[in-house]
Amino acid sequence: MWKRIASVVLALGMLAAACGDDDGASADEQAVADALVAKMQEENEPGDPFAADEPAARCFADGIVAEFGLTRLAEVGGTADSVPPSEEVFGAMTDDEVGRAADLASSCADVEALFAAELAELGLSEESKECFVGRLEEVGFVRAAMIAGMRGEEFDVETDEELLGQMTEAAEACLTPEELNSLFGE
Repeated sequence: MWKRIASVVLALGMLAAACGDDDGASADEQAVADALVAKMQEENEPGDPFAADEPAARCFADGIVAEFGLTRLAEVGGTADSVPPSEEVFGAMTDDEVGRAADLASSCADVEALFAAELAELGLSEESKECFVGRLEEVGFVRAAMIAGMRGEEFDVETDEELLGQMTEAAEACLTPEELNSLFGE
C-alpha cells in the first residue's frame, strides 16, 4: 500500500514542472525553452499532464530557463540542440538547484491536486484525501518524492523509517477507520 502511494508521489516528481514568463526572452533562451518543451512531450510519462498540456510544458520550460540561465543549463546538458533525459539534467544539478526546481513545480501544476486525483483510485473521501495530501505536503514528503523522481532515484517508503513514519502519521490522522481498514486490512 505505501509503495502505491509513494509511486504516485514519485510519478508527480517526474513531472518536474516550473513556471515562468517568456516575455523578453532572447532568441537563444527561447530556443532552449522550445527544446525543453519538445523533450517533455517526447518523454510523456504516464499521468504526466505536461506531455499533453502545451501551456503547462511551456510554463515549465520558461521557468527553468529563467531560473537557471543558459550557461548553467548548458553545463548540465540542456541546449537548444540537445536535451538529455530529465533524470540526467537534474542528476547533474546541485541539491539546492534541484530543490529550487521542485519548488517551482508547484507554480505550473497543482501537485497536491494531482496527487489527490491519483488517491481517488484508493477510495478515499475528499476530506481524507485533502487532509492526507496536506499533511504530507506540510512535512516535505511530497517535495522529497518530487526531488527523487526528478533525479531518477529510488523513493522507497517501506525502507525509510522517516518517510514511513510521515505516511503512517498522516494516514492515522486523516483517514477514517473504514478507509484504514480497506487499505491495510486492519
